[in-house]
Amino acid sequence: MEHNLEVLKRADWVIDLGPDGGRNGGELVFEGTPEGLLADRASVTARYLRRDLGLDTVLPKGRR
Repeated sequence: MEHNLEVLKRADWVIDLGPDGGRNGGELVFEGTPEGLLADRASVTARYLRRDLGLDTVLPKGRR
């Protein structure tokens, strides 16, 4: 998955492989729209993207 925010903002579909590189990578972690990724509360990638986009601050407490 490209971690460039400008690329992600313009993408129609994202594929996130991981959870790490090498032997611990290559697994399909997420596939779908960028909005779907940001809504995925189990995704480590989404957690960092929400932080970088400033979106975690708008979530109600208990929903983080």
